[in-house]
Amino acid sequence: MRRFNKGVLVTCVSAGLLVGSPAMAGPAQASALGDTIARQANGQFDSHNKEVQKRLLEGGKKHTNNCNFYSGFWKKGAPKGLDGAKCGTTKGYRYEGGVKKWTPIAWGSQAWCADFVKFTWYWGQADVAGINSLAGSFKSYGQRHHTWHPRGSYTPKPGDAVTYDRDHNGTIDHVGVVVKYNKSSRTYSSVEGNVRVKYGKGKGKGKGKYGEGLLRKTGQSAAGTDVVGFTTPAAKQHKPV
Repeated sequence: MRRFNKGVLVTCVSAGLLVGSPAMAGPAQASALGDTIARQANGQFDSHNKEVQKRLLEGGKKHTNNCNFYSGFWKKGAPKGLDGAKCGTTKGYRYEGGVKKWTPIAWGSQAWCADFVKFTWYWGQADVAGINSLAGSFKSYGQRHHTWHPRGSYTPKPGDAVTYDRDHNGTIDHVGVVVKYNKSSRTYSSVEGNVRVKYGKGKGKGKGKYGEGLLRKTGQSAAGTDVVGFTTPAAKQHKPV
């Protein structure tokens, strides 16, 4: 289940921030930070580690709930998600007592696109203070750090968080990580969680199975109508703990 076809439905609905007039963007962050974050995001999608590969799909064997690794990572020790689903456990790295350990992590169950982006920023050495499970928290973060860039005003860079308003109702409802920008086509690629993906065997229309998980998307216009804007991460001053 390591590769998925591009889905058409984005289901991350952790929102809570109305789209309004953005704050002025600050200076661009060092490209090294963004490149590190992009490697983290791509690494989650491309990993050959069997434990990491389990993160590609949510909901366990039947894929019937929002159980996912990334929400569990941020909600230490919680056996159930906000929707009450009982989730499983897989291994992952986490700092415990200042020591990085490969340890069991209980999955959580809720909309998780923001939890995934926060995870890549955390391990990429970005400051994640103030970011929560709401996709809109990335815009608030950008406004506080003066790194918020509204659609059409900015060329996205690897490591940026890209925020969306898929329903066009004035509320940010999804977020992903920019991993590449193509100058010639003016399009970006991103890795995003909590999106509809095709997995399993089967060829042709209607074949295979569908669930929600991680997806790498390509050829997206930075000026697309679903895009609200981009937030550049600020560097963390010390290592994660």
